[in-house]
Amino acid sequence: MPQRCGAVLAVDDSPTIRHVLGTVLHACGVDVISACDGAAALELAGVNEISMVITDNQMPRMNGLTLLRALRALPKYQDTPIYILSSDGESSQRLESIAAGASGWISKPFKPAAIAQLVAAQNF
Repeated sequence: MPQRCGAVLAVDDSPTIRHVLGTVLHACGVDVISACDGAAALELAGVNEISMVITDNQMPRMNGLTLLRALRALPKYQDTPIYILSSDGESSQRLESIAAGASGWISKPFKPAAIAQLVAAQNF
């Protein structure tokens, strides 16, 4: 059966978090593309059909906020849901992410059900 939409791009420098996100997203029935940092994610977003992004905020080479801004600057990602995933609970970073165009903030450790709700809301 062909996919009706693109994949979810899961971005985190932790292989464990990428694995857990991938497992949860696959269980939701969506394809997953993983990246270890924002720079790799931006490259993958340029050559793949991405329907949603979940990105860690603190990563080497390019952090989540910089990735968010770079994606929002591209016409095809102006309306794509992009969620920031972070263990940093500072409200100033949350506000900065929302001001930059984040669709929401996911706190680590996250609950798989919360990820499933995000996917369900996108009607994959």
